[in-house]
Amino acid sequence: MLSKTFSVKRSSVDTKGSVANGGSAPAPAPRSSHDSRRSVRSPVDSGHSGSGGSGGVGVGRRERLMTSAPGGPTREPIGVEKLVELYDDYPRVLRSLEATLDRAEKAEADVRTTEDERDNLHDELERERAARKSDNRKAIHEAEAATKQAKEEKLAAEKAREDKIRGELQPRIDELSAKLKETTADRDLLRKDLDTMRVQLHSWIEGMERLRKDRQEAEDRERKAAEDRAALMQKTKGFDEEILEGLRLAVKPQHREEVTGTGTGTGSATAAAAAATSRTVDGAK
Repeated sequence: MLSKTFSVKRSSVDTKGSVANGGSAPAPAPRSSHDSRRSVRSPVDSGHSGSGGSGGVGVGRRERLMTSAPGGPTREPIGVEKLVELYDDYPRVLRSLEATLDRAEKAEADVRTTEDERDNLHDELERERAARKSDNRKAIHEAEAATKQAKEEKLAAEKAREDKIRGELQPRIDELSAKLKETTADRDLLRKDLDTMRVQLHSWIEGMERLRKDRQEAEDRERKAAEDRAALMQKTKGFDEEILEGLRLAVKPQHREEVTGTGTGTGSATAAAAAATSRTVDGAK
């Protein structure tokens, strides 16, 4: 680069000498496409930084300016006045190009800074997103752990309360269990006695029913016997009257004489009547 700069300077000095001697300036060498691309490259691409020393940057700028100086592959002669005008205007053009390059470098640096800031913000956003995701996972894990611990504590508290209540009520439970056992035994015994009493009551009812029937039958027999006895008494009443009448007649003298006069037949009749009367009295008794 320095050799090229020196060659450009020598060419400019030779041009000034030839102009001063009244000669014509040589035509500039044609630029290649590589030189054109190098003229618009940034200092960073060419190996220099925009904030470096003025030596390297000035040489690079001057080289780019000199290599990008106007001039095409023409063979027409340039007049001395035109050449002097161009030479006098060269510092201004150089300053203008340097200012343009400075602005381009500054814009490129600003773009690079903006891209770096964007990348930094993107990285920071990714880190923030990862941190939030990690915090969310951590919060969820802590919430699940807290919920699990709360459930375990609740179960433990319920078990402890149940054990406490059971411990306090265990004597009462034992007492009630024993009482229930005794009550169950008494119930079974009473049920057995009730069954026995039911059987006995059933037997007693059956006996009372039989006794009632027997009593009814006895009453019926007694009533029938009384009716039969009343009928017999009514029947024998006439016989008694006849017998009594016969006995009264027997005690009278006329009748005795009549009976004696009649003979043995009348005495036998009286004896038969007396026997019938005795039998009737025995039947009435």
